[in-house]
Amino acid sequence: RTLVIGRKKLTTTDFKKWKDGYEAAARSLGDRVGNLAKVAEEVEKQLEIVGATAIEDKLQDGVPETIVNIRKAGINLWVLTGDKLETARNIGFSSKVLELGMAIAVLDKPPEADQASIGRALSEAEKAVASRSEARHKAIMVTGPALEHIFQDESSKDRFLKLAISCSIVIACRVSPLQKSLMVRLVREKVQPTPVTLSIGDGANDVPMIQEAQ
Repeated sequence: RTLVIGRKKLTTTDFKKWKDGYEAAARSLGDRVGNLAKVAEEVEKQLEIVGATAIEDKLQDGVPETIVNIRKAGINLWVLTGDKLETARNIGFSSKVLELGMAIAVLDKPPEADQASIGRALSEAEKAVASRSEARHKAIMVTGPALEHIFQDESSKDRFLKLAISCSIVIACRVSPLQKSLMVRLVREKVQPTPVTLSIGDGANDVPMIQEAQ
């Protein structure tokens, strides 16, 4: 994980103008995240690069072995992360969440991003895992942008859930804290009988997901 550090000198007048805009965006009721991003973009230009840091994101000892034991116990494992698709896939294999030989379906936001396109993407994902009869040999990876459209339509949501529970592994990547909690809620409200759910996270962005679980 890398972090580039930059700086920029602002006059008192410029800072006050930006600060007023930031506070207004923080109070906005509609598209608060988008408004904050726009205000941040106004000041994050022509920065002087100070330096960069890099931290190796390693698994804790015993993680792969623990995950193997969880899967042997027949517990379905859903990984909800903000990582990019390729990063999530690599971590999935290194942590033994994913295994070689698995049928892995990938559900991403199609270019058109309408419900018809989402329906076709779901059909492709269903075909990708149809070659395996046992759930333990199936996995699905879904992105946050795809989930954004899936959760807008009840039919798409039901199809996605049916596909997800037919797999032993679900990896949702590039998901927001809200989407993490909605994924947990989807399982609790739609799966019958209501399963026992447990959410584990190590950051503030995992709090909504943890609170949503039992």
